[in-house]
Amino acid sequence: MNEKIAPKNDDTEFPPSHSKYVTHRAPFGQLESIRSIKPKDYFDPPRQSSLDIQKNKDVDSAKTAAESAGHIREQLTKKINVRDSLGYRTFENLVPKWWTMTKAEIVDILIKQICFIRHGILALDKPYGGPGVQISIAHFIPQIIERLNNPEIKQLHLLHRLDKQSTGLLLMAYTPEAEQRLRQLMQERKVTKQYLTIVRGIPKPSEGEITIPIVERNICGTYKMMLSPDYNELTKLVMPKVKRNHIDSSAAITKYRVIDSNYGASLVECQPVTGVKHQIRTHLAHALGTPILGDHKYSHYAKLAPQKLPFATLKQLGVRQAKVRTIPLCLHLYSIAIPNFLHNQQNIFIRARLSHHLRYFIQGLRLRMIK
Repeated sequence: MNEKIAPKNDDTEFPPSHSKYVTHRAPFGQLESIRSIKPKDYFDPPRQSSLDIQKNKDVDSAKTAAESAGHIREQLTKKINVRDSLGYRTFENLVPKWWTMTKAEIVDILIKQICFIRHGILALDKPYGGPGVQISIAHFIPQIIERLNNPEIKQLHLLHRLDKQSTGLLLMAYTPEAEQRLRQLMQERKVTKQYLTIVRGIPKPSEGEITIPIVERNICGTYKMMLSPDYNELTKLVMPKVKRNHIDSSAAITKYRVIDSNYGASLVECQPVTGVKHQIRTHLAHALGTPILGDHKYSHYAKLAPQKLPFATLKQLGVRQAKVRTIPLCLHLYSIAIPNFLHNQQNIFIRARLSHHLRYFIQGLRLRMIK
């Protein structure tokens, strides 16, 4: 019996859900062997705020530490809690305004974001970039080397990339041996990267592995990464039979698990096995139907428009739908594990503190943090 498939509604944000094709199994078993080893080479950077606190008379004239802390807290609150004409929150001040800074000021910030220098590896906690920002870490490598003034660091080689709007650990090598070893481990997919993100909705199943290939396509004049599932007995029910160039698509594997959910949003930990462009964003948005908070590029399937949030999320954050476009992307690479890197086959663990805006939304939505 031939069943007719109803035509797709143009107002639908996502194609038919691919969640039934997501493997439901414990996704982080491979990591358990690494976690069970005591991380002797673990480095936890000092607590730093991404907001630059300007000195004022109140802070300078404070007679006690409590008064000084109160003035600083008040100053930070004024910077963060910006309201629109109707009294709702906007979030432009949660991320750095790079276009207002000089090159020297940018280098100062990047130097403070360095959280690991050891064994030929330099790790930098990359700040938020954002749309319209035309600078990258690579542009400032010569200035960073000069400011470090370390005789061992004469050159820095970027080992992987992060999306402009993503934050978190960016690895560089300053010795040929470390560069060669790390590139080999990454090519063999042995370096484990863990991301924290907030998504709209609740992913179902709550943990699993997404294995749908990804391909880049021109959608409404903008290039986006799209799902490109194989045509088989399962997918033929939700997709037409079309000729597809398998060379264009890339194998993509993302492991994930939900940590907590509240107010129509969820805190999710992701572990990409492959390194395809916008892989986590595409899999979460189009495979599970739960786009990342602040991802205005992948929140709609066939158009570019600001993300739509549930009423519970809007109310809890104190923002109206018209200002959701000011929410920055909440995707942070917080942990990297490098196995068998040292001469005695010990692992290296590197962690970065949560970005300021991600921590703000985790607290605002009252999501439980990872232990």
